[in-house]
Amino acid sequence: HPSCMHAAPLLLLPLAVAGQSNGLPPTPVECPEGGCACTANQAKQRHSFESSRCIPEHVLLDLGIQPCNRMSSVSLEMFTWPSHMITTFIGAILAREAMGYDVQINCAANGVNAAARIANGYSDAILEY
Repeated sequence: HPSCMHAAPLLLLPLAVAGQSNGLPPTPVECPEGGCACTANQAKQRHSFESSRCIPEHVLLDLGIQPCNRMSSVSLEMFTWPSHMITTFIGAILAREAMGYDVQINCAANGVNAAARIANGYSDAILEY
């Protein structure tokens, strides 16, 4: 939607290419759709994200950002180290609240599994690698 393009242009590129096929054969995946089992900390942080909003609506409007209802979703991989969790949640908050995507966060056990899930279309992006 044209009026959405100004919302967060730096985040549009990774989300625009998310899930694009690279033409390679599928990679074996240990934890397919939905990701691997979450650690206690991953589960707690994911629940926190899913059960609340972080940016009040008036703040977005004051900044001239009008979220769109994109009627689509983006699935992000989340590893266990703190900086990766922070990066994933910043991207997820911007995608959901400023850009209007439905966001799913998948817990990742390791980089190979997460990359395989992306290659096979189970997930869309790793925001820090």
